[in-house]
Amino acid sequence: MAAPRLFHIATLDEWHAAGADYSPAAFTHEGFIHCSHLEQVEATRARHYGGRDDLVLLEIDPDRLSSPVIVEPSPTTGERYPHVYGRIERTAVAAVHPFVEGDGFANVG
Repeated sequence: MAAPRLFHIATLDEWHAAGADYSPAAFTHEGFIHCSHLEQVEATRARHYGGRDDLVLLEIDPDRLSSPVIVEPSPTTGERYPHVYGRIERTAVAAVHPFVEGDGFANVG
């Protein structure tokens, strides 16, 4: 059985700048890439990206990642989020969805 998809909110600039592998600027100092489970995406956007219109939602197939995924508790909420401990290969990105606030994402997942 395939692992559930992971989701990462990316800026258009960072996504377009990626080559064969993607990593946001925060990866350099954090050492991992923040992701969400589908049911966590809207709250993550509201908490960290409210009002932004330069975003895309990366739908990631964890079975295609060469980097480990560890689900860990948030230090602020205690809710458990998946973190990718390495870069995300473009081949692991199953879809890139426009992510405009208020549009929703009913066709994701």
